[in-house]
Amino acid sequence: MVHKQEKVTHPFPPLCDSESRVLILGSFPSAVSREQGFYYANRTNRFWPVLSEVFEEEITDRAEFCHRHHLALWDVIASCTISGSSDASIHDAVPNPIADLVKDLPVKKIFTTGKLAYRLYERYIDCGIEVIGLPSTSSANARMSLEDLVSEYRKIRIYAEQNAEGNLRRTAEDTTADYRRTVLSENGQRKREPFLSGCPPEI
Repeated sequence: MVHKQEKVTHPFPPLCDSESRVLILGSFPSAVSREQGFYYANRTNRFWPVLSEVFEEEITDRAEFCHRHHLALWDVIASCTISGSSDASIHDAVPNPIADLVKDLPVKKIFTTGKLAYRLYERYIDCGIEVIGLPSTSSANARMSLEDLVSEYRKIRIYAEQNAEGNLRRTAEDTTADYRRTVLSENGQRKREPFLSGCPPEI
């Protein structure tokens, strides 16, 4: 189906609250998302299945899920000329006031989904917060499997689960001195061996 170029304004507000710790930015809502009034609404987009795997739970209420896990959602573009849902067709893009959004929120990290979102963020936005570019979850990004995407998106959970002081929840990659690694003893049995420093030794 050939879609005509049209000038479109972002039709729904950011999803966030006073406890949002991570902001996830897309480029601009797809035609399906614009019709349904919510983020990543196209059933062929793997965004929600990926987050379901990352947080190890079934997502039945998408807004509630985001609030509970301190995730905020928005898009880099406020308005643009676009053909259907094609990022490649976007021009005359006007950015959203993302710096104004995050200045009153406890956001510690910003993630962009897809190359265009990252490129436009780097060109137009300066929030003083580190941004990490993630691959697109669109079905157009067919070279990446669901497993590949889950591996990349696990970074989101680490920052979403920071405590009030900004300390990261302990993970296999973010261990400290009391972490114990599994090694093989002389008789082939597994045992736990303590670290003597703040970083895990190479295995």
